[in-house]
Amino acid sequence: MLVKNISYSVLFKILRMTLSLMMVPLLLEILGVTNYGLWAALTSLIVWVTLFDFGMGNALKNSVSKAVAIGKPELAHDEFYQVIKLSVFSSFVIVLIFLFTLFSVNFFRENLIVSMSLFLPIIILFPLRVASFVLQGARQIAMDSGLMFLNTLIFFAMITGVYLLDVSIGLILLAVSFVISYSISILLVASKAMKILNIRIYDFNKILKVEFDFIRIKLGLKFFGLQVSSLVLYSLGTIIVYSYLSSEHAAQFDIVNKIFVFGLSFFSIVIGAFWPEITTHRAASDFRSIRSLYFKMIGLSLIFTIAAFIIAYFSPYIVQVWTGSKLEVTRHQAMFFALLVSTQAIAYSGAVILNAFEKINIQLVLSLVTTVLMLPLTIYTIRLGYEIEAVPIVSAMLTSIAMVYCNVHAYKLIREN
Repeated sequence: MLVKNISYSVLFKILRMTLSLMMVPLLLEILGVTNYGLWAALTSLIVWVTLFDFGMGNALKNSVSKAVAIGKPELAHDEFYQVIKLSVFSSFVIVLIFLFTLFSVNFFRENLIVSMSLFLPIIILFPLRVASFVLQGARQIAMDSGLMFLNTLIFFAMITGVYLLDVSIGLILLAVSFVISYSISILLVASKAMKILNIRIYDFNKILKVEFDFIRIKLGLKFFGLQVSSLVLYSLGTIIVYSYLSSEHAAQFDIVNKIFVFGLSFFSIVIGAFWPEITTHRAASDFRSIRSLYFKMIGLSLIFTIAAFIIAYFSPYIVQVWTGSKLEVTRHQAMFFALLVSTQAIAYSGAVILNAFEKINIQLVLSLVTTVLMLPLTIYTIRLGYEIEAVPIVSAMLTSIAMVYCNVHAYKLIREN
């Protein structure tokens, strides 16, 4: 099951990321560098919507893994309904927050219509995102990846059509196209999750009756803290560069970042497939298998590190060819992006063990510290004269703390059992 999940997930990720990379020159041609930088900044904020499950999705993933492992998916029903109920409430809160920022933050106020077209539908569909955690917990990671791939495929087809037909399209229509493709994928994932848990449409009336399990919510809030840190460290880069440098710099950052996120995404799929396996082995008290899985993850992270720096060396040529010389990057800048993703990869190897064991208190403290430090340190680094490399420099420095802690503690945890 592990090999199958990894193989198919990597395949779909390759297809998804390949299409995403192919869209870059198309969008640069359709929008121009300045508008592409704005589009990159806007779409980089979408991931923040996912934050508002308050970490309950990851807690649900563990529960689904345990329930499916013993052939009783109904044991995860109550927690599933709780997460949906919390997500519906969160959607309402997100809408209020979004409407406030829409008229109070210059970035959104200056791009009012496109912001509403892009974010409001995604916020409304937010509760259905919990379905992905059900598929992942049920060890159907490949299925989840395949269905979400449709989002990219449909959007790519739309963009290609616009390019080939030489049709003029603005950011608003681009946002609507993205929302349509996203909606199709998320609805299909939700349908599959319902089948896994043997839930029908009329069963959702139980959401009104279900009571919150505050023990699981407490665990979810800890995962929420980790999510906040992850988003601040790795998802604010484009908007920071856009705000403190320029739209053109944001386009440059987005292009270089995509190269390394492309590789890190594959690594994350592989590591993600280990999580439910570790949870399953833990339920069976099979710590020897967990130790073996941990060392495999470490080995993969070291291979990934070597590959990242090789790619960094050739990045100036890659960016030049890829963008038709519209954008450039230096080898020096690319090396810092390689350093960041390498640090992330090694940190993830230990973090997966701790997350599967639900040992996240210290991670949470470290996350809060890095969340507070990220923005001021990055702004300070930019003011020192650094450009797009300021973001990966600071992110890598802060991530290295978690990298050391997670792996040392994970190894001790396995050895003690």
